[in-house]
Amino acid sequence: MKVFIVGSPRGAGAEGEAFREFCRELGQVLVQKGHQVILCSTSETTADRYVFEGVDRAAVNGKVVHFRLDQTQGDPGRRLKAESFLHALRSVDVDLRYVEGGQRVVHLRAIREADLIVSVGGSSGTAAAVYSAAVLEKPVMVVPSFGGASKDAWSDFRGFYNTDEKNLLQKSPQLSSNWTQEFIELAARFVRRNPMVEVRAAEVVASVATSVVLVGGWIAAFVRVNLGFLPPVAWTYVLIMIATYLGVLLRHSFSSAKYSWRHRVNDLFQALIIAFAVLIFAEGVNALVAGSGLLLAKGSDVQLLGWRLSIVGFSSGFLLDEYYKVIQAKARKFVT
Repeated sequence: MKVFIVGSPRGAGAEGEAFREFCRELGQVLVQKGHQVILCSTSETTADRYVFEGVDRAAVNGKVVHFRLDQTQGDPGRRLKAESFLHALRSVDVDLRYVEGGQRVVHLRAIREADLIVSVGGSSGTAAAVYSAAVLEKPVMVVPSFGGASKDAWSDFRGFYNTDEKNLLQKSPQLSSNWTQEFIELAARFVRRNPMVEVRAAEVVASVATSVVLVGGWIAAFVRVNLGFLPPVAWTYVLIMIATYLGVLLRHSFSSAKYSWRHRVNDLFQALIIAFAVLIFAEGVNALVAGSGLLLAKGSDVQLLGWRLSIVGFSSGFLLDEYYKVIQAKARKFVT
């Protein structure tokens, strides 16, 4: 989960220190749980600074995606201070990304990258960020305990939260020793159900209709294997491809994220490729073990094979996101 944290302290003295320590603990626990953090500043007047410190305190080389203004923009002195601060961090893997167009654009880039937006305290910039995220149907959790824009926005956002989420968010983190742990667990479930997404009747109808057609198509292909209209290997491929795409659709039904036609077409291409990969892999294994390929199989053998490989395809489609995230994380770690 990629978590964009935005905000700034609204109080001084003990209240300000409580805010800073909360941000440190939030950053620390997030990366210890394997999540990534997204930040847009290193200023001492923002929450970002102290989240950075918390990530560093975790000592697990936590990942922070740091969006900031292009080097040609802003005050050179502030840029130098920011670079010095980042250089001093010992256990933070910073993915630095420069943005043109001003701080509002920086926030929008962070919102687009994030799976969850968390606001703490804050002023007008924080308010703009959380309401922009809501418009973009990104999950937003506001922590009202530290006042500021987050407290002001609470009345507009509380309707998105269930009872457990409301109770925790309204509770002061200083009064609960395991507040952050509970928050991260609730946040993960909140992201999965994402109540910020507007449910559109056309999308629901399209998903149901697509699923019905695919299930019907799979059954028809399974029955027609013995009729000889296509070579056995072609029927097997069709069965795997349909099952893979059904797995993808099931995964999206759990995520509650917006599923546009562009995503559908993209996932269809992925299903075609995965089905081909499964078939080639099975061909190779069969050739090594039995000395023959699937092309030689006929009749009920093809039905049984198609059934088994459909299970593999369905599982691959359903778990595609998790596989991709693991591979992407390992690839980035290897490159860096």
